Amino acid sequence: MKRCLLTILLALVMALPGLSESQDREVETPPGELEEFDLDAQAPARDGSPEAMAESTPLPTLAPGSINYPDSKLNFEGEIWAILTRRWGLNEYQAAGLMSSLYAESAFCPYNVQNHEGMDNRKSYRFRSGDGVGFGLCQWTNPARKSALRRYAAECGDANLVWDFDIQMAYMRNEIDLKALRGAQTLYDATEWAVLTFERPDQRYENSWPGNRYEIALQIFQNHTGAAYEEPERLFDVAASDGTDATEGFILFEDGELIVTSNYYWRLEKAPAWLEITCPALYDPEKWEPCACGYSGTTRLRLNTLFPPLFPDAELRFMIYRGNGERVRVPLVYTGKGFGEWLMEKRRQVSEMIGRFAMDKS
Repeated sequence: MKRCLLTILLALVMALPGLSESQDREVETPPGELEEFDLDAQAPARDGSPEAMAESTPLPTLAPGSINYPDSKLNFEGEIWAILTRRWGLNEYQAAGLMSSLYAESAFCPYNVQNHEGMDNRKSYRFRSGDGVGFGLCQWTNPARKSALRRYAAECGDANLVWDFDIQMAYMRNEIDLKALRGAQTLYDATEWAVLTFERPDQRYENSWPGNRYEIALQIFQNHTGAAYEEPERLFDVAASDGTDATEGFILFEDGELIVTSNYYWRLEKAPAWLEITCPALYDPEKWEPCACGYSGTTRLRLNTLFPPLFPDAELRFMIYRGNGERVRVPLVYTGKGFGEWLMEKRRQVSEMIGRFAMDKS
C-alpha cells in the first residue's frame, strides 16, 4: 500500500513543468518505508512568532533524493509555480504574491546564502542554526526556524538535506498558513501578506517594502499567465489632523500630524529638508520611527520641524506621495517658532525694494 502511495507521489512530482521531459533527472527508490501524508492537508494556524512557527508539528516525510536535479540548476521558478498552483491550491495572483518574496529573498535558489558570493553556496557555507545568516529559498534566519528546518531534514534521512529543494518546499508548506494566504483577494494583498506575515524582513531596506515586491509580483503573474494583472479600484487619501483634505490647501502646523488612508501601498517621494516625518513603528505602535512609506490601512504621520526654513524654495514646501500609481502633492507651510518674525522681515524688505524701484522710476 505504501509503495503504491510512493508511486503516486512520484508521478505527481514528475508531472510538474519541465520535469517529465528532463533526461538528467532520475527517480530513485528511497531506502526504507515512507509515512503516509496528505498533500492538501491544511497547515495549523500560527500565532506569527518564530518560536510558534518552529514548533514540532508533524511534517510529511519526503523521500530523500527522490528527484536528482542537475547540479547546475539554480533557478526553480517553474517548479515553485507548479507546486503552489497545483499542489497547494493557490490561485495565480496568490502564488505570484508569495513568489515575489521568494524571488526578493533568494531568486528562487535553495542554495542561496545571505552575504555569500554567487547563487550556489553549498561549498562555501556550513549550515548553523544560530549564526544569524539567511539561508535557502526563504532566507531562514531565526535560530528556531533554522533548527526546525535542519531537524526536519534529519527526519527525512540526512541533516544535509537542508539544501534540498523539495525538503525546503515541504518545510515552507508546514510554516505557511495557507488558509490565510488563500484569503487574499488581490495580488497586492497576497504580496503584502507574504512580506509582513510570513517573511517579515527588516523594513529598513527598500527591498523589503511590500510596494517594491508588488512590482516583482506583477511581473511573475504576467510571466506565468501571459496577461497583465488588473488591480481592483483602490482608495488613497491624505488629510490633515483636523480631518480636512490636505490636497486642497496649505497645512498649517507646528509639530502636527498628517493622516494617510489607503488600501494600497504608498510612498513619500519628496519632503522639505526642514521637516522630520515619523510614524508608529511596524511592530510597536507606541514607538515612533522615521517613515517614508506605508501599507494598506490608516497611517498617522507626525511632522516635526527641525529648524526654520530661512528661504524655503516653493517646490520644497510640498510633500509628494505616490499611491495608486499617481502622485499626490500635499502643500505645507511652516508655522514654528521664528517663522512670523522671518515673514514680517521679508515683507519689509520687499516693501523697501518696491519703494526704491518707484523712486528710481521717478
